[in-house]
Amino acid sequence: MTISDDLAYIIGVLLGDGSVSSCKDGHYTIQLSVTSKKFALEFFSSLKRIGLNPHIAVFPPPKPSRLRNGKVIIPKKKQYRVRAYSKKFVLWFKKLTFEEIERMLNCKMLQAAFVRGIYESEGNIRKDSRGNRRIVIANTNLELLKLVQKILYKWGVYATISDSPKYQLRFFRSKDIQNFLKITRPCIKRG
Repeated sequence: MTISDDLAYIIGVLLGDGSVSSCKDGHYTIQLSVTSKKFALEFFSSLKRIGLNPHIAVFPPPKPSRLRNGKVIIPKKKQYRVRAYSKKFVLWFKKLTFEEIERMLNCKMLQAAFVRGIYESEGNIRKDSRGNRRIVIANTNLELLKLVQKILYKWGVYATISDSPKYQLRFFRSKDIQNFLKITRPCIKRG
């Protein structure tokens, strides 16, 4: 695969909320299910620009579910599911290592697209009790967050990683947040 900003973005999304799968029936699927229409359309467009033929489906909010503590969650948002099928892509993606991804991301544009995909999947921007903004990117894969942290350092963004309950990459300084948002230009979670 030839690396482009769209492919870097897709890789970031797939390492976050997206998924790839191969079934015994011969289907090789690239998928993203989210509640943000804007995010789904951005992923859809990127898949299209790398030559895949994605489809998007809209589903009503899922049924209420009960948590272990007895609370009931009542989803209120539609689900947008983007799917594309490609044996070549799925097999290529499943073989990718973090070392290969890091080598591919050889310029700021590609790094920004990759980090944007991860941030839109796994990140959020919120205000703390004092009204200060902070960005948190949470994931179960420490190696992924260390790669993101390394990229952020190249941009002059200081981020730390904690491990409770998931691994969380965080940064708080106003100039870091502004720099991050300026470089990545996310379609959602802009604060």
